Amino acid sequence: RMSDVGTDCSLYHISTILGNVREDSSSYIETESLAGSGTLSMTVVGVDLDYDLEGTSCFDMTSQTSESSAGEARLKNAVSMTTLGIPAVFHQTSCASSSSPVNRQTSNCSSCVNHQTSTSSTVNKQLSSVSKGRRSTLRFETMGHLLRRDSHESASVASPENPEDNSTTTHTSSIESWVQTFMCQMRTLSAKSFNSGGPEVMSRDLRPQYLRGVGLQEVLAGFGRVWDKEIAITDCAKKVHQIHFFISHDWQTRRVHKSLALCLIFNSRAALWASIAVTLLTCVLSESFLPQAENLGSFSSTDVGGRSYDLVISDWAIFSAPMSFMVVFFSWQRIRSMILRWPVVAFVDRLCINQNDLREKEQGIRSLAGVLKYSQRLLILWSPQYFTRLWCAYELASWLYLGRELGDSIFMPVILASCLVLGAMTFVACWLLAQISWPHPALGVFVPCLAFILVGPPLSHMLRVTTRDQKHMSQQLASFSIRDAKCFCCDSEHVDPLTGAVLRCDRALVYATLQRWWREDLPCSVCEGDMHLDAFDAHVRSWFQMSVTRAWSGIPFSFGDALFMSSPFAWSFAHKLYYGVKYLEARAGL
Repeated sequence: RMSDVGTDCSLYHISTILGNVREDSSSYIETESLAGSGTLSMTVVGVDLDYDLEGTSCFDMTSQTSESSAGEARLKNAVSMTTLGIPAVFHQTSCASSSSPVNRQTSNCSSCVNHQTSTSSTVNKQLSSVSKGRRSTLRFETMGHLLRRDSHESASVASPENPEDNSTTTHTSSIESWVQTFMCQMRTLSAKSFNSGGPEVMSRDLRPQYLRGVGLQEVLAGFGRVWDKEIAITDCAKKVHQIHFFISHDWQTRRVHKSLALCLIFNSRAALWASIAVTLLTCVLSESFLPQAENLGSFSSTDVGGRSYDLVISDWAIFSAPMSFMVVFFSWQRIRSMILRWPVVAFVDRLCINQNDLREKEQGIRSLAGVLKYSQRLLILWSPQYFTRLWCAYELASWLYLGRELGDSIFMPVILASCLVLGAMTFVACWLLAQISWPHPALGVFVPCLAFILVGPPLSHMLRVTTRDQKHMSQQLASFSIRDAKCFCCDSEHVDPLTGAVLRCDRALVYATLQRWWREDLPCSVCEGDMHLDAFDAHVRSWFQMSVTRAWSGIPFSFGDALFMSSPFAWSFAHKLYYGVKYLEARAGL
């Protein structure tokens, strides 16, 4: 933003160049001041300018033209910048005469007010004027924390006869020494701001290098080892153009529940149809190629046209159906990636955010809203701890702020998913035991019932817990407060328990982002203090609570999911269908 103060304001021209994104992610500011002409040209060149201006940077330039007692015009320019928590204040003065006094003034950029006191005085003293007849360029590279100032001679070259030009040479050397001092200050201030949270906010725009995704087969590998913080993982994420599912979860939930939930959502139908296909195939093959066992299968015979036909549930089908069901249920995404070559792309924070490079990790965290912008659907792995975590609340806030509805998302309680999977597996086990021809008829009834009794009470308890959690969720949303949300940095008192390094406060970063987003919808009269947090809490308690309740009632449980729960019935139906066709062929004399 630019404001002109004074009765006779100079002409300012700001030209913006939106360059292509570069891999080094560097950007810089160039200011060119022609002394005596009263014209300042400021060019912002770099990576994704919309992102910088809107998300992490603030440029404040104030100009003032005044008249001195001697009638000499003086032009004062103050440029303040805060990028990625790195504050800097640059002051340039162009005068009609180099001997004119300089009226120093401090910029009031709100984004760097916390650090301006410690930096502005040093900068003002060491960079106070630009010599007459010279052209100067000030370059500040935000990502590399570098500052470079180059002075180029103009038409009036310094000469020994001109003492005014001799002062120029002295001023150039002072600038070089100032650059070294300022670079040291910038590194120090960068570290302090980086760890303290600073006034930065997260952006909805995204640089392409941070749009990374991973195939679901990698998420489900090792039965969800990605959810275990104690297990090291490899960097398997790749740059993508679109993300199919953004997986939102909390780290307090056990990995087995998350893995079963993902398998239920993405693998259950494939497991059902694969097991039915295998059942029919084994029925066909058992007629000619596969031998029959004596103690497996349900046998019956019928006479048609003087010929006897055995109607049997194949023993191969009895084993192949549940085995194929299990294999496909737990590894369908891996099979799909090998056969179809186009895996489902998902975003999981631990896999898709660089965990080795600290700077890349912080940039990836700040780009979460941008990742959601390029995600087709939001997958919420809900648990009772979900709405108590700060980052979970932020991800949902970002999704809603982007104008997306929860109807576009998948809301899956992880305990409920575990109940459905456990119930299906129990049914499969009981069906398998019932197909065995036991030596005593009573065993054919007792063994399946015993298996169900062993699994039934834990399953009933999990269903009861799911119902209780649903009731607790309504109460949780009704009294929701972002101030009570927990985050790892605050729980560990901003010290990494493993390395002892100082952690940046995520709460300050999320609060600053919500402040910027929610104040856009608030009137100016209520924009003071923490009104944006109160507005966000009210939004969650009212409209958001209704959306989550609708999402809970719309948990994906279609006819295909019902078939998944009753897979043994589908297998038995496939057997009867096949042998029923054989029976009809026999009656027709075919």
